[in-house]
Amino acid sequence: DSLTLADLESMCSRFTASWDRNFGSETFPTYCRDEGWWLQAYGFSKALLNAYTKILAKAASGVLVNACTPGFVKTEMTRGYTKFDDLLSPDEGASTPLLLACGDIGGVTGCYWCEGKIVPWSTSKDAT
Repeated sequence: DSLTLADLESMCSRFTASWDRNFGSETFPTYCRDEGWWLQAYGFSKALLNAYTKILAKAASGVLVNACTPGFVKTEMTRGYTKFDDLLSPDEGASTPLLLACGDIGGVTGCYWCEGKIVPWSTSKDAT
């Protein structure tokens, strides 16, 4: 809870520098132990977004700030996946963002949502 925007900016700068140093190497995009980064930009960007959500929620008095995922939705982008028919419809994918934008969520702020429910920030059994 003590993470600041400056902390996030610093992490992002260090990650970007590490990415630049390792791009094209045999360790890219695997875990780069000597620098402490797992070089996977998508996952890192999601972690930054989640942290920013918590920071912004604390700073934005009177405004609800939450993050959400629509889930894995059937779109042109996901058409090639083997279980395409099992994916969510666009309407199903829109339900959580719509809930957060228009629904009654009881004043909850600073949380991550999926399928209309709050998801713990960490689901790792190693989390402290």
